[in-house]
Amino acid sequence: MSNTLIILGLAGTKSLIKIIKKAQYDNPKNKKMIICRHSFSISDEKKTNSISHNQKIENEENSEKNYYQLLKKLRNKGYTIISFTQGSTYGETYISRYSGVKVGEKSNKFEGNIYSKTPDKDMIKINEELGKIFSKSVNNIKMIIDAFKCTKLRDGYYHSFLHDVKVYFVACNIESLIKKQIIIQEELYINDNNEVFNYKTNNNDYIINEYIVDFNKIAEYSRLFNKWLSKKNKNNRKNINYISADPGPGHKKKEGQFTVAQDVDDTIVLDMIPKIGCICLSDETIKLTRTLFIIANFNNKIKKIILFKNNSVKKAIKDKKHFDKIKVRNVSYCKKKLIELSKQKFL
Repeated sequence: MSNTLIILGLAGTKSLIKIIKKAQYDNPKNKKMIICRHSFSISDEKKTNSISHNQKIENEENSEKNYYQLLKKLRNKGYTIISFTQGSTYGETYISRYSGVKVGEKSNKFEGNIYSKTPDKDMIKINEELGKIFSKSVNNIKMIIDAFKCTKLRDGYYHSFLHDVKVYFVACNIESLIKKQIIIQEELYINDNNEVFNYKTNNNDYIINEYIVDFNKIAEYSRLFNKWLSKKNKNNRKNINYISADPGPGHKKKEGQFTVAQDVDDTIVLDMIPKIGCICLSDETIKLTRTLFIIANFNNKIKKIILFKNNSVKKAIKDKKHFDKIKVRNVSYCKKKLIELSKQKFL
């Protein structure tokens, strides 16, 4: 699959749809795509899961059916597409939340981040191992620690389940994971509220067949993720053609637009990827702090940057003086402005 376009969806589904259409436009003769993303959790008869964070991003609501309708349309045009979705949970089983890392408020040492209140021996061991190997798996550890400490402090720690890093792991290893049947295809049902179930809830459900992690093999999935991270030879990390993401400081809530980062997952992925063809940014801030962050830290490895024009972005680009500096990717301006805005709680 050397000519296959690799697309990562690390933000909302609408921005992913935009970047898929961009990939289609840029590569009219290439009809092979691997799309890996973090999105919905799957509900079963034991537990109904809530809508995920990525499904709540500004102007990203109610788009799951649109995503699968687009894939169907492309496949009817002769495209070969592998679509994989990782969720936080499958019913009562933790998927990406099975393992993670955390760093203390006054520490630079990473530890395992166990989410379960009743972890078994496998979960404890896998999390402990992940805590030990994580620091050596990234390129710029200082930036990553700083990024962790720009997220919300909880019980004395800054946490991450590395959701998006695991998606990148799948993108780099999807053929072998499918062969080992750790990733499997399953029939799923999307209801009118954008929720996804493994059984039919009503006659209006939209039926899909999607690649997901086999919840019976979550420990093996997590062990392989650790093994991939721990490899000293980082040639196992592929370039990415297209990516939708929402990295860096700033996110929107009912109370206003915070300068604190929602999470750190995207930032770690961008640190790990050698080269990126095109990134579509979901920036929820009227000062475009996420975009400033991308240009300040990753400008040289990204060929093209486009913005998903949600309501906040539409307001931000009206500040022509500020936006023009961003548009030409003025790194020194972006770094200076980012430091200035980071001193505020709200934008």
